[in-house]
Amino acid sequence: MLLLALGTFGVVWANKALNAKAQAEANSCTEGTRSLLIATTPEIEAQIQAAADRWNSKPRSVSSYCITVKIAPASPEEILPALQSATGGNVPAVWITPDAGWAEKLAATNPERVSSTSIPLEDAGGTFYPYVVIGGPGVDEVHQGAAQEFRDYALAEVAK
Repeated sequence: MLLLALGTFGVVWANKALNAKAQAEANSCTEGTRSLLIATTPEIEAQIQAAADRWNSKPRSVSSYCITVKIAPASPEEILPALQSATGGNVPAVWITPDAGWAEKLAATNPERVSSTSIPLEDAGGTFYPYVVIGGPGVDEVHQGAAQEFRDYALAEVAK
């Protein structure tokens, strides 16, 4: 009986040790650095830039890449056609729009470009801004994962 208990303890300990090692590797930047480009409406640019600056102040790992957030402010009239015609290259992985109508226009014309619109950001004044995670050419799984991680981070940061 003692042998069985020791064996069980050993298996549990080894499993925890392996999980801790895997988590540490996942939280490191073994694959290098990637940029998360966020296109945002000028109305919320200052708050998003402040959140990005705080995010960038220490290493943040997604899928073993350190993620640096870069903000590209532009009007929705500029961003929508750029996203509709983009085929790769420097495509933003996130579009923070002034209202849901812009996300709906993108979804209507290029549904493959809209990966997620689940949770809008709310600023300190109570205004909501749709947070669109972009999909399709030029946006890979690392970008999409980083976009979701930054959204979760920004939800608390932008509301301050």
